[in-house]
Amino acid sequence: MVHTDVVSAEMSPPDSGERGVIFPAIIENMRDGVLALDGNGNIIAANRPLLDILQVGNVECIGQNFAELLLMHGDLEQINDAIVDAMYAPNNVVTRDVAIARRGGERHLVVRTSMLRDDGRQEVLGVVAIISDISAQVQALRERIEFGHLVVLFVALLGTANIVALLVDKHLPVNVYSSGFSWAYLGLIAVPVLFSVWRLKLPLASIGLTLQNWRRALVEGLSISALILAALYTYSQVKQGIEPTTAGQGAFGSAMAIGLAIAPYLPHSFVQELLARGVLQSSLMRLLNDQRGVRSLLVTSLIFGLFHSYFGVSAIAVTAASGLLFGWLFNRHGNLIGATLVHFIGGIAAFTLQFL
Repeated sequence: MVHTDVVSAEMSPPDSGERGVIFPAIIENMRDGVLALDGNGNIIAANRPLLDILQVGNVECIGQNFAELLLMHGDLEQINDAIVDAMYAPNNVVTRDVAIARRGGERHLVVRTSMLRDDGRQEVLGVVAIISDISAQVQALRERIEFGHLVVLFVALLGTANIVALLVDKHLPVNVYSSGFSWAYLGLIAVPVLFSVWRLKLPLASIGLTLQNWRRALVEGLSISALILAALYTYSQVKQGIEPTTAGQGAFGSAMAIGLAIAPYLPHSFVQELLARGVLQSSLMRLLNDQRGVRSLLVTSLIFGLFHSYFGVSAIAVTAASGLLFGWLFNRHGNLIGATLVHFIGGIAAFTLQFL
């Protein structure tokens, strides 16, 4: 059985009564690992969190030499070095960051050591080490940095794609409102971003590629789509004589063009939602530590509107406003199903009724 409540006389409070009982209890109930060594490096106190952090198993550690114990665990050499250095350091307190390879991956520790001295006899009595596992904090920081890079990449590619669209529209005999150019424009952004997502090995669920809550997303997506269809149709009947924009005439000006556009528009809508909501909005939530998702939703909707800037100012306004709805559905469901459905059905209705 592991003795995690044994403390030497040097480590005990002056009174051996009630405080002598409380002191080991405090050590045992600390979240951080606590290790106390005597002047010879023998373990005189070690709590359960320490054994869990080091993953040395259920060993009889009290009384053992710390360096000898670690010989069986070569990956803990850095911790041993940090504690040994503390015994010879000119300062009383030493802090060192240590990375060790343990089961479940690399773990990051902060080792804070304090040398125990008897100033009267000028003698080193031992060392106390507080070992904190900061692996979760380091991982969170890494994720924020990675997602920050992803956001910067996304915005840079969006700016590049907009410049390309303007140059093509002005200098080349290419219809920038055609379905083919829309796919090329989308691909210019999607390929590098999705490649980066793959390189970062992001879990699919983190970018909305999950079936969790799919029934709720499907029902709510179809319900909201039906409301949008009814609202757009009613408005189109009341507001007769709506003039289609250049984009609407070029891409969806005939019944045949509308039919041909519907089939590829579903995957096109899905890729847009994957990029805007799955990648950008979720990345902003992590980068900004946006628990409620409001700031991320607003920024993503604005960028989503700019994504359609080559269609004109009205398209920016409409898509930015619709992006608020798509982003809300994504936050609500945690998947892309509802947002993609509303995007697809609402988009087809808007183009068909010549609102865009």
